[in-house]
Amino acid sequence: MQALDKLPNTRIRSLVQDKQGYLWFATDNNLWRFDGYKLKSYTDILSMQGQIVLKEISKLYVSENNSLWIASKLNGLFKISSNSITSFQHNASDNKSISSNTVSAILEENDNSLWIGTNNGLNHLLKNNEFKYYPFSKALNKTDDVYITSIISLSENKLLVGTMTGLFSFNTDTHEYIKIKIGRDIDKILIYTILKDKDQKIWLGTSLGLFLKEPKSQHFFEYKPKLIHFPVLTIFSSDKNIWVGSILEGLIKISKKDGNTTIFKHQPEVKDSISDNSITSLMLDRAGVLWVNSFNGGVNFIDTKALNFNLETSSDSSLFCSESSIIYGIDQEGDNTWLASEKGVTKFNEEKKQCVLYNKGVEGDVVFGQKIPLSTNLDNKSQRWVATSMGLSKINENSMLVDVSNQFYNYKNTYFSSKYDSDKILLGTDNGLFTYDTINAILNPVAVANISLNGAKFYNYYKDANNKFYFATNLGIAYFNDNKKLILSTKIQSYLPTTEITSIYTVNNEIWVGTYLHGLFHFNQQHELIKRYDESNGIPTGLSIQGILSDAFNNLWLSTDDGLIKLNIKTGLSHTFHLSDGLQNNYFIRASSHKTSDGKLYFGGRNGFNAFYPEDITINEIPPNIVLTDFSRFGKPQGAGIKKDGFLLNKPINELAELTLSHKDYVVGFEFAALGFADPSRNKYAYMMEGQDPGWTYVDADNRRISYSNLKAGKYTFRVKGSNKDGVWNEVGKSLNIVVKPASWFSWWA
Repeated sequence: MQALDKLPNTRIRSLVQDKQGYLWFATDNNLWRFDGYKLKSYTDILSMQGQIVLKEISKLYVSENNSLWIASKLNGLFKISSNSITSFQHNASDNKSISSNTVSAILEENDNSLWIGTNNGLNHLLKNNEFKYYPFSKALNKTDDVYITSIISLSENKLLVGTMTGLFSFNTDTHEYIKIKIGRDIDKILIYTILKDKDQKIWLGTSLGLFLKEPKSQHFFEYKPKLIHFPVLTIFSSDKNIWVGSILEGLIKISKKDGNTTIFKHQPEVKDSISDNSITSLMLDRAGVLWVNSFNGGVNFIDTKALNFNLETSSDSSLFCSESSIIYGIDQEGDNTWLASEKGVTKFNEEKKQCVLYNKGVEGDVVFGQKIPLSTNLDNKSQRWVATSMGLSKINENSMLVDVSNQFYNYKNTYFSSKYDSDKILLGTDNGLFTYDTINAILNPVAVANISLNGAKFYNYYKDANNKFYFATNLGIAYFNDNKKLILSTKIQSYLPTTEITSIYTVNNEIWVGTYLHGLFHFNQQHELIKRYDESNGIPTGLSIQGILSDAFNNLWLSTDDGLIKLNIKTGLSHTFHLSDGLQNNYFIRASSHKTSDGKLYFGGRNGFNAFYPEDITINEIPPNIVLTDFSRFGKPQGAGIKKDGFLLNKPINELAELTLSHKDYVVGFEFAALGFADPSRNKYAYMMEGQDPGWTYVDADNRRISYSNLKAGKYTFRVKGSNKDGVWNEVGKSLNIVVKPASWFSWWA
């Protein structure tokens, strides 16, 4: 998000989401609130209230009453409620004050009291704002400070406390500390973080790696010590994964289902790789976005739902050995995916994450350079052929070499090859359709009923369940007639605004036609138009439909030049997925698609490919909270607690139930936000001033503000609602009652 680039310090110490949905970032000496579009610094606000200066923030925490708690390494504990701040400082002469100004951990109990971790023990903050202090020194018979790093609740009367000298339990009734053995009774171990997940498993991030205690076990054991043998600073749990942040080794994702791990590391050559390998904290927001804070790389985020699209691209944890992320063609054979790319043909084993690149000829030379592989398929004898920009090649899997003796140079592009007769394959080129005799190496043009097809560009094809071929060409839809001659469907063409056909597909003998820049068309078996899909179905007519596949749930999946569309052919409703949903890119390459026998769909593009089971792809059904982020008079922001030109807001605009205006406030404005952070630029809005506007006005994220002039004396209600990036609306939204008082010289009319 570009707005986060404005953070002046790339070192993020802590991040939380409050009850309203705002995100709060802590840098070393500053506090920021984020609504998805703008950052608001709270440094000036805090300094105006008692000259408070934050120094080395260590932790942020949101309590049940939506108070924001700020722990500092140097100047104590702070609480922000609404627009006011309370400071808690150590006072040597007051035994009811906090025991130290070095505060490092916070935990709220069920009774809304707080446990505070410092560098010399636990403090219990009671509702009367008094502290009770439980020092380690007394319990352990030592005077050295014991720096607390984390606190979790184990049971009604027991806490688990992580420190820089080990792990302890604390009994809240007896106030007794007991040291807990870890692994092989390791003495010198630093506990950085503790997590108890929904399965009641307890995870420890330590100086010696990751440790785990199962619910029925009494002991912590090292978790995958051969893989995770480095310090772990932070741990977080999502629905399907455990996320682990390390000091130097990046971000690790551990599957709860099978324990498989994926490591995300910074790679300068990969645009969307993580920005830094030192991860300081993790936070999962309410919509499933994982926020990853780093030591020197600022903020990263991952929409965990987007991981279901299984993006494969040039990264350490993915398809690095392909040498190119531009995928022109895809085929599946057993456990292997075959990919045609700029640099050659790659056989990719998804389970083992292993690749074999085929790019060398029998002479040892690089054969794919000027000759770019565009697709790859098997013939009837299980020989693998590669259609290229300069003809045809054959792969020998045993020798791992490419036979180019079948090349023919009269045709610039051979777009596809397909099984045909026992010894022949079909070749679609930019100069017609051909059969190729694989035994005798003879190329023959296919007989045509329309002579113009001799020079047509054959981009793509589809063979239905009855082995009937349909071809997408630059002259329209072609197919074989009863005499096995190619013929154009003049009937289909009579309904189309273009002859440039980019994709074709059939479902239940009905034909789906994708075009260049003119969208999608649906025909029956008699080639009569059933429907043209347009904006009313969520499919802009200006799209190029690059590929079409179906699933088992009455959906078509359309790869386009601007996203991936899921279209339900029963209801006519569609949903478009974009880059921020986990796609390789918004642009997909024509004919780079494939469906496996078990229903897995593949779509390739400029930055790798997506491979997924349609049933795994869901939209985010959580509607975002709607907030009023700003109020203005005469175009100037009006903050809470600051009197300007005789006008004062007692509370932030979002916390007001009613706003009172006078006749002098004749130009007022509101700004609003839907606090869904997966892709705020795709959030949508609607607003209405009841008593003034005739209905809702719908706007996009760039226009989430409105100004009103000369409201007449009376009562109004300003309403705003919004959606997340997936189009799920918060219909209740946010409302504000407004009373406009008349001028005193008109009051006698009342």
